[in-house]
Amino acid sequence: MTLLRLVLFALLAAPSTSGEATTQQSMIDEKSEKTQEDLEKVKKTLLLLNMKSQKHMRSGGNDDGEDPHLKEVMALDLGPKSNETIDESAINAGIAEYVMGGDIAVNPEQAAALVSRVGEKKEGEEKTTISPEGDKKQRRKRSSMFGLPEYIDSLSKVFFDEPVKHHSTTEHPLEHHSTTNHHIESTTPMETKEKETTKNPLHDDIEKEDAEQVVVRAKRGYQTDPKYAWDIKKPISFFFDPAFPPSRIPVVRQAIEFWHNNSCVNFVEDPNGDSALRIFSGAGCYASLGRQGTKTQDVSIGNGCDNLGTATHELNHALGFFHTMSRPDRDSSVSVNTANIQSNQVYNFVKNDPSADNSYNVPFDYGSVMLYNQYAFATDSNIPTTVALNKWMQNTMGQRAGPAFSDIKQVNLAFKCDATCPGKTCSNGGFANSKDCTKGLGPVDWSSFLITVAMAGERIRLPWFPIGLLTELHADSVPLCVCPRGFGGDSCDTVAKSDAPICNGGTLTADLQPQIVTASVGTNDYVPYPVASNCYWMINAPAGKKIVFNLTSAPSSCVQNCAWQGVEILMGNFDTFGVTMCCPSMVGQEFTATGNMAIIRGFARSNLANFSFTYRYF
Repeated sequence: MTLLRLVLFALLAAPSTSGEATTQQSMIDEKSEKTQEDLEKVKKTLLLLNMKSQKHMRSGGNDDGEDPHLKEVMALDLGPKSNETIDESAINAGIAEYVMGGDIAVNPEQAAALVSRVGEKKEGEEKTTISPEGDKKQRRKRSSMFGLPEYIDSLSKVFFDEPVKHHSTTEHPLEHHSTTNHHIESTTPMETKEKETTKNPLHDDIEKEDAEQVVVRAKRGYQTDPKYAWDIKKPISFFFDPAFPPSRIPVVRQAIEFWHNNSCVNFVEDPNGDSALRIFSGAGCYASLGRQGTKTQDVSIGNGCDNLGTATHELNHALGFFHTMSRPDRDSSVSVNTANIQSNQVYNFVKNDPSADNSYNVPFDYGSVMLYNQYAFATDSNIPTTVALNKWMQNTMGQRAGPAFSDIKQVNLAFKCDATCPGKTCSNGGFANSKDCTKGLGPVDWSSFLITVAMAGERIRLPWFPIGLLTELHADSVPLCVCPRGFGGDSCDTVAKSDAPICNGGTLTADLQPQIVTASVGTNDYVPYPVASNCYWMINAPAGKKIVFNLTSAPSSCVQNCAWQGVEILMGNFDTFGVTMCCPSMVGQEFTATGNMAIIRGFARSNLANFSFTYRYF
């Protein structure tokens, strides 16, 4: 046995100290399905993962501080840190040894599987065809790509009395597809992109080439083990622990309602349901990954976790989603500043193996509610551990206002929600709203006291009458769409309705010469509201032209993450967050859209956000 193996064995077999026992007890209570033994197994596995990831990441990272992207970001003036910034890794520091990614309470089998699968196909590696007989051998090869020894299975047997269980990686998380006599074709991201179709954005996760081949597209997001998948035909049960603080119940209900209303996932409050989510106040913010198959499973909304963004984040883990930081293709969007990561937390920056982590081709989103705070697990809290390769997106990472459109879309893809509401075409990346399939009414035209309704597929105008009678006018079903931020209408082809009490948004037409907009967005008071109010502008230009945006004056509240006021510009990829700005340092920076349409969002949580911008096309 090598010296390294002896050291590993000694560390993993070492008993817990009394101080650690206190930490364990704070993570679970007498009602938790998890046990002390489970926590110890997870801790030992994560320790092994951390040692191996340290060796790999530090050997290939930027420990010398020469990362040019880090230098660019450090040179930006993003304002001081905000007291509104939420960092789950800091809140959960006391239980860090027992969770993955700072807040995922994996079980022992899940932890061991993550260790065995860690790594990914190298860029440019030749495409291979894997037969079922060679699948096990290929998985072992993928493990070693990340510098992990091939004796991980034997270590698992030593400590867990059983080898690591490898589940089929070719199954859809909610369906079982037989792989007998099939070949699994592994493709690079570029090859996969070439095979995509645009018929339906909610059906591009798996594409059948013929009866004998299946192209599997797995990039990030949803765990792919069917053992931990929820049955979408059944509602997910939840209940509040009797000791849960009543003051936190409203925000948790709001988070549950958010996922309920924006997907085909249904929830029911029932403590006796299958694998019921027990909402309790533990030692921070954390949740299990996917359905655990136990009578109940914990979702902790502890001190500092009672906000919509964090509550929806933890519920998303319970649905089965990893962190955005773990997606296998993350290196094309961010770099990891390994020199500033706490030595015992390096494993939290390991990328998932593509076989275990599916993104359904949703692009990496700097504004995902599942992405780490830029300073997560930092030794020096003033230096980022996660660096945006597009420096202008640095201020967007770690937002906890609520799920991004990309988060919503991914949930709908994972649970195949489009099957609930087929036949609807949505523009600009939107998709059918499975909870609105039976809506038949159009908008109210209050200006003329006439009302517009949809009947037999046509719009007609009727004299005004009591709103209560409208329920009798449902005719042809007009499914609505879930639209990207800034878009609205039945098909996501108009500007979104603004909700800011003060707003001068609308639709603008660009010209060759710059035109200026002086904006005021928000409320005329200094009340700190829990969520921001928004004002939207849609800028259009002739086909074949590109829009240019220039901030000419910034809002008065310049803080990191633009927690109180700001401007967001969406310049073409409407699936994801745009550049968010709120500081004078952004004045004069020109941003060019990818096409002839752009969305501008002004937002404020307190008082008025006053700013101005110019727009033109070329």
